Amino acid sequence: MSCFNVGMARQLGISFGTWMVIIYFFMLFIIFFIDKRKIGFGTVYVMLLCGYTSDFFLWLINLIPFMDFAMEIRITALVLGLFFNFFGAAVYIESNMGLSPYDAVAIIISEKIKREHWFRWIRIGTDALCVFGGMLTKSDIGIGTLITVVLCGPFIALFRKQLKKLKIFRPDQNDFTTDKNINNAVIDILQKASSAVNVPVHEQAQASTTALTFSPALLDYCKTNVCGYYNKSWTCPPACASIDNQQKKILSYKNVLVFTTKHDLEDSFDYDGMTTGRERHTLLTAEVKKMLGDALVYGAGQCPVCKKCAFPEACLFPEKQIGSIEAAGIDVTELSKSAGIKYNNGENTVTFFSMVLRQEGQ
Repeated sequence: MSCFNVGMARQLGISFGTWMVIIYFFMLFIIFFIDKRKIGFGTVYVMLLCGYTSDFFLWLINLIPFMDFAMEIRITALVLGLFFNFFGAAVYIESNMGLSPYDAVAIIISEKIKREHWFRWIRIGTDALCVFGGMLTKSDIGIGTLITVVLCGPFIALFRKQLKKLKIFRPDQNDFTTDKNINNAVIDILQKASSAVNVPVHEQAQASTTALTFSPALLDYCKTNVCGYYNKSWTCPPACASIDNQQKKILSYKNVLVFTTKHDLEDSFDYDGMTTGRERHTLLTAEVKKMLGDALVYGAGQCPVCKKCAFPEACLFPEKQIGSIEAAGIDVTELSKSAGIKYNNGENTVTFFSMVLRQEGQ
């Protein structure tokens, strides 16, 4: 976005830093209502200090006659600058201390459309749009600009992936154990349920419930009623228990089991395949609930026990009820990161999550 910011600052006759404060404040206002979880200390720093810091170093660098240097030195400076730009962006994003309003755009879009692996392409698109704005505002555009547009998104995505593997910024991931370490009794039940309905479990992990992250902001997404079940099901808002009450209930259990199913799609727009995948995952989740009896079970979306929920009349089968992970305020993307389970399993696939909570001795 720097290309556009430089051009606008020149057109308005103000410093780069001052324009960044203005445009980022406007973008922050929008992001606050879309996904305020992306706002933090990093957001404030980028808004108020990053631009002015850039002004200072630009002034300092301009004292060095780079244009008089050999082409090899200039190319080396470009490569090093791009590397630290991409790697630094990945580090601060993964630190989870807030995003700059611009960096948040591609991430929010990829999360909202449930295609996090598209981040690199969405970022290329937003960067290209900014370069176009830079052309209109007569900004400085060169080979470095074009290289940044093409490589910024892919390299940030690559570095973020490696940082996730190192778990530097998310030590809570270690609270989860995967596959072979899960209680054998739970594995047996999961395998029996999987065989009974012929729906294979893709991944599974078990952890202390203290590793779960709750976010009341998810209710704002539920209110958009994308799924069509808002105010139509006992397990969906506003009829379900409040996030605070659900959190207390969930935390009254010591451990949580998370499992996923993966389903192949013809392409990214195969909505029939997504629907079929959800139905099969729900079939497995319901079978697990049936075999575990009194266990607390949360699945993907609304409760599947009845074809049509009795709401607003009393629930017909409260003992069979299956809750919604999102309605409990648990962000599935954060859950996958903490559990070390893949949220995305490659192009043309869809993955669904469920949770099981049992008291010791059940």
